[in-house]
Amino acid sequence: MYATEALCLPKGILNMLDNSINKALCKIFNVHMSDCIVSLRDFLHLPKLEVNTEKRRSKFIHRLLSAEKFTVLLKIQAMDRLY
Repeated sequence: MYATEALCLPKGILNMLDNSINKALCKIFNVHMSDCIVSLRDFLHLPKLEVNTEKRRSKFIHRLLSAEKFTVLLKIQAMDRLY
């Protein structure tokens, strides 16, 4: 999921994408029971997209806030708002 950390996707969209992944796993591995799909996702390290995007968003925000150029930009923007 490229660039999902910069987006705020609604829960419904994340569920729809999760269902698409589940359907693909069903077709690839020819399984249809939900327990098997959960086991496959666990084995393949495919967590729910909500968990995955939250981890990526947190990492993205942390890197953004630790970037020197971004903090300078925030300070400039704050000064502009004061005047």
